[in-house]
Amino acid sequence: MEMVETEVFDLESRLEKLVKLCAHAMDGGRQYCSSSRLFVCALQELSFHSQEDSMLKECLEKFSEGLNRITDSHLSLSCHISLRSSQYMSLSLLRDLRSFRDSRKELERCREGLESALNHNAELSRKKAQEVQEASSAVQASRKAFRERVLDYTLQINVIQGKKKFDILEFMLQLLDAQAGFLAQSHTVLQNLDDYRKSLAAQVHQKVLEGAREHRDLEQKLVRMKRTEISDEDSVHQGDGDASEVVIEGYLFKRASNTFKTWSR
Repeated sequence: MEMVETEVFDLESRLEKLVKLCAHAMDGGRQYCSSSRLFVCALQELSFHSQEDSMLKECLEKFSEGLNRITDSHLSLSCHISLRSSQYMSLSLLRDLRSFRDSRKELERCREGLESALNHNAELSRKKAQEVQEASSAVQASRKAFRERVLDYTLQINVIQGKKKFDILEFMLQLLDAQAGFLAQSHTVLQNLDDYRKSLAAQVHQKVLEGAREHRDLEQKLVRMKRTEISDEDSVHQGDGDASEVVIEGYLFKRASNTFKTWSR
């Protein structure tokens, strides 16, 4: 019985640790879902900024909707695990373990009462018949109470030993089912976006190639412009003879030196 009690107390400490870590994990999951929702809202706001670009707007809207549905599935997973953890660990098994601890204390009290009754009965003189009879009755009552408490305590140990296995297995099954449901829903969301994602990837690849060609053409044009002399663009070519090419032609304006400083063509 001492070995079983040690196992039960060890199980209680491990389950309390598991429940505490599960609560921390659920809090982290809810914070992650909250941050994911803010991220999705930022993507949606970015799509409002890109109203003129239909390709970018459609991409942001579709992917935002998909990420939002995945976040909803993740939040459902966290709530489900938290509920099952409370149901199978906190409320069921841990409650039984704490009740077991109280039963053990009650058993110790019954044992001490029986020992006290036996000691009192042994100390009485056999000449005092009335007191001997009362002490004997007290011993019988204490022995009966102790026996009943021992049987209840033994039954409770057997119940816990059998129940802990099924509760832990049930919790693990519920946990894996919830994980499988979350992954299946997320996979369905991504599968629905698969065709659009592949089409978008091909378009983006084509846009990247076109952008690279435009960038190369601009670089080559910039190099040619840098090689061009500024004087060739701004000055008038002064050649000899009629064969000289006229670069700029037009009127000249000269400012007069009179009082009004007028301009003459």
